[in-house]
Amino acid sequence: MLFGLALDVMRLRGLPVRPTTAEFHLPLELLAAHLEISRETLWRNLKPLTAAGVLAERDHYGTLDGRTAVTGKIWAVSLDPARVLAGRANRVRISPEAMKYPWRDLDRDRREGRTVFNLTRTDEQKAQAKQQREQNAQARAEAQERANQRKAARVQATARGEKPLKGRAAATVNAARTRAEKSPPSAALGAVQQSIKSLKTVDRAEVVSWVLTPFLSQSESVTLTVASGPTSALEAIYTLPSLTGLSKKLRGTAVEESARTLAAAFDDTANLRFWCWLLWQMLRASDQGQHWADDISCVLARVLHDLKHDETMHAATAKRRAALVVAALNASGLLEALRQIAPTRVGVKPQAHAA
Repeated sequence: MLFGLALDVMRLRGLPVRPTTAEFHLPLELLAAHLEISRETLWRNLKPLTAAGVLAERDHYGTLDGRTAVTGKIWAVSLDPARVLAGRANRVRISPEAMKYPWRDLDRDRREGRTVFNLTRTDEQKAQAKQQREQNAQARAEAQERANQRKAARVQATARGEKPLKGRAAATVNAARTRAEKSPPSAALGAVQQSIKSLKTVDRAEVVSWVLTPFLSQSESVTLTVASGPTSALEAIYTLPSLTGLSKKLRGTAVEESARTLAAAFDDTANLRFWCWLLWQMLRASDQGQHWADDISCVLARVLHDLKHDETMHAATAKRRAALVVAALNASGLLEALRQIAPTRVGVKPQAHAA
């Protein structure tokens, strides 16, 4: 779930070069409500991920009514967990910039009703929570009234020349009086507290909306297709290094899907064999200790970004867009290096599709 949200963030931002880590804001309670598990269960499942270094989280702070308050959690998710697990990449960390960034305006969120409480509670639970808040406010008012009465009694006792109790002795007497004056708690209060523990299921669209909102301008809507440009192509490019972490049984389907996406993005669907060869050689190189997946994805992302930039500026582009990819790979030395890789078996070949 967190990895999918990280890809959504990267697709929305449309970065020309694939980063190694995605950072975003998401309250823990919202994630637990979507997965329909308790926060305790969620924490238990997060521990192995954070211990492995593919995930990091920290509380983020903002202001509410002029006071410091927790806005939620900042998540850092590795976009190449296979390399982190293999020890070929550093553990993910929360950047200082992410901690300083104003992810949420809590005062505005409360005014607009865009709070985690509203998203995760049913109308009945909201009513029960309101009732409990009123009971707590009444209890605080009664406690303050008792404190005022006791203070007035001490002042009167001093005026009469008496010596009022102080310290622990006064606290003991006051506690006994409070227990005698207060009515015992009703059984209904426990039921209210128990019902609040069960959170309403939150749709994935709501979670995605929360995560993507900080990256959008006020005029943009929050949808999975909000990013302009070849969204699926960028996703395929960003996730190329993750192919190296797949088992041989799963590589065939993944390679075929990625190859078809790349061929379509670079207008080279008639030459699918080249894209399959490129990805299979990348996997062979990885299995033989040559980790070039990041370099290949950077080359592809840069060429794709330049092509989209030329289209935006209405500039002339090469008729054979795939030729630009071959030229860029050749200029970087990757093409010749890939040709030298021994043709070992690293997975199941993609199945042929009927024309």
